[in-house]
Amino acid sequence: TPFMLLFLYHILIIFIALVEKLADIKLKKPSSETLESMAESSSLQFVFSHVIPSAEGHKNPKVQSEALAWMETVLPQFGIASIKSRDLVAFLKSSLESSNVAVRKGATAVFVLLRIHIGPGATIEGENAN
Repeated sequence: TPFMLLFLYHILIIFIALVEKLADIKLKKPSSETLESMAESSSLQFVFSHVIPSAEGHKNPKVQSEALAWMETVLPQFGIASIKSRDLVAFLKSSLESSNVAVRKGATAVFVLLRIHIGPGATIEGENAN
């Protein structure tokens, strides 16, 4: 329905703005808390499914590194089982290929966290990830 499409469009705009504001020193905490509240009220998978494309498509590497840092913070709180790790591993793989050191470092930290919780099944290719 047109109403549903309009609703989804507005949600997408909200996520894009929140992810972008993670890189702003003054707005990092409120945007991080808002994303966390959205994950509590819906699911971490729902939030990740919008944060990942927003961060991945952004030109500013600071946005990508801060999104990865946020993921590293919330994953232990919500648990790894609450997300589809294949999508996350694909994002981490592309982040590891970034020319920016902060993005690679953030991707490595999140991947290590996945590896700790999933075990040796978490591979960078994502073939064996849950």
